[in-house]
Amino acid sequence: MFDWSPVWTFAGVIVVGLFGTGGIVAWRRLQHDKKIGVQTTEIAEDDAEAKRWQSIIETQTKVLLEPMQRRLGELETTVAELQASLDRRNRQYWAAISYIRTLLMWIHRFMPDELEQTAPQPPVTINEDV
Repeated sequence: MFDWSPVWTFAGVIVVGLFGTGGIVAWRRLQHDKKIGVQTTEIAEDDAEAKRWQSIIETQTKVLLEPMQRRLGELETTVAELQASLDRRNRQYWAAISYIRTLLMWIHRFMPDELEQTAPQPPVTINEDV
């Protein structure tokens, strides 16, 4: 018959080693630490990726958006200047039309008919307004 006592002794030593000395606890702790290490690495990689994207966005902002904003500001200034010039010219135009109407009325009222016929006619472009 086979003597099982050395096998049981060896198994007992292993069981005592695992349970008695905290082997399972150490093994679980090792697994947990490994898992935390992986998570820490993933977090560090995620942070690096976030910083990379932030850098790309900042670069794009500086390269694309800021020049566009500057150009937009210049265009807004130009449009405001052109609007002011157009408003001024419209006021001048209508003041001139008013003056022309007054002159034509004066010519009709005070000039003899033969001189009135020789008065120049207004240009076709302003004929409707006069």
